[in-house]
Amino acid sequence: MQNSACWLAMWSLSCVTSTLAQITVPPGWAVDQLVGRLDNKTPRIEAIRNAAFGTGVVAASVNSGILTVRRLTGAGQSVVATTTVSGSNPSVLDLRFDTTGGFGGDLFVSVESDFGGSRADLFRVSSTGAIANVATWATGDIGFTLDFTPAAHGWMAGAYLYDLNGPPTEYWFLSPAMTRTQLSANTVPPSRTDTDVRGAEFDRTGVFGFQFVLCDNDANNSGINAVYGLNAAGVWSTIVPPVPSNVRYYRDLAISTGGALGQALFLLDAVQDRVYQSDAQGNLSVFASGFTVAAQYDAESDGAPSLSVSDDGNTMYVADTNGVYRIRLLGSAPGPTILMREPSLPPGAEAFSNPQGVPFVRVLWSSAIAFSGGDLTVTRASDGHAVPFAVSGSGSQFMLISFGAPLLNDEYTITIHDTVRSLAGVPIDGDANGINGGNAVLTYTHHVCTPNECPTDFNQDGGIDGSDVQAFFDLWESGSCQ
Repeated sequence: MQNSACWLAMWSLSCVTSTLAQITVPPGWAVDQLVGRLDNKTPRIEAIRNAAFGTGVVAASVNSGILTVRRLTGAGQSVVATTTVSGSNPSVLDLRFDTTGGFGGDLFVSVESDFGGSRADLFRVSSTGAIANVATWATGDIGFTLDFTPAAHGWMAGAYLYDLNGPPTEYWFLSPAMTRTQLSANTVPPSRTDTDVRGAEFDRTGVFGFQFVLCDNDANNSGINAVYGLNAAGVWSTIVPPVPSNVRYYRDLAISTGGALGQALFLLDAVQDRVYQSDAQGNLSVFASGFTVAAQYDAESDGAPSLSVSDDGNTMYVADTNGVYRIRLLGSAPGPTILMREPSLPPGAEAFSNPQGVPFVRVLWSSAIAFSGGDLTVTRASDGHAVPFAVSGSGSQFMLISFGAPLLNDEYTITIHDTVRSLAGVPIDGDANGINGGNAVLTYTHHVCTPNECPTDFNQDGGIDGSDVQAFFDLWESGSCQ
């Protein structure tokens, strides 16, 4: 039997080789690939923490001097914002949503130019797509990872930025008024002379002391890999004890605040291509494995593998060298979504104009569905009246809606209610936002053109056919244009 993904290619969908078979997740969890490589790089990712941005995860990467921020969901990808970036070989080091409210819930993207950091830029992205460079550091050997925290546990409300290059390793604060303050010209954990931080996030659970938690892999100097905490007073502590970089090489971290993932620290490791889970004592266990995580830090040419967890603690996102993945509980996976419908208009067309109208609509779903006629409504815009129809295909991926009379000369709305279920009883994801529920709404506009709009419709019956061709020849022979 044909692979179903390849079979769907006949419906103008892509057939791609999947790496999912290599990835293992805990029993009761599922993994799917949201997108492959973007701009031929591994993007830096962050779970969306502002509903104005939608749902899912954002990914940022730079290609040919253009910074692109995308939103990724189970329904596909869309561009949030783009802008040009100055400097040589710029790359994205980090991105974080404002969680304090003082910055409007906007997304901030940290970009470094030249490997080693001759220039650091901070971009602010709003949900409307507006993007601006709000801060630049033009000193040598600098680049930032960052996160936001409210005023609590000794911290000032704002963003804290930690230099991942060095020595020296700079430490900065950004206030809601967009004022920058350098907190330290060089700060590293005890016994360390250099750090190469690969990810940082504030602990909002208290499990890790409400500290600014940073994963460090200083492969070039000390050759060790560890996770440290920095508190509001500037005092360091060790969260996950050091090991040699050839044993574990952390590329990013994420802290879950609860939910199905619990209150735990997760680490993306490039040596074993795994996601580790850590408790407060630094004890590690394997959560997922089988990713392809590049150990060599070369953000300009390849990008930066990364990890993020949704605010509800029920979804994990992983970006490796093959793409961006979503890991979640089987029961939390949304229901079927619409893959395509027939008939559909060609690009640029606004309405159907065939004289026969639209006699039926066929909808292809991502998985089999169960429904009845009561799960749909069809209405006509001109008078709001219901349109008679019959529907068939329950138990399959196809829904065939046949109209009592073809849709003609009006705008029609087909509403497929979220009372439609998968065969497992899960409501459809009708609005394709990655969450169960939501009606699917399809519109069809039919417009029979007038003689002025269709001058070749000689008999003015709303269509162009053989009788119009004959009328044209008759006029040709008579030499008349009337």
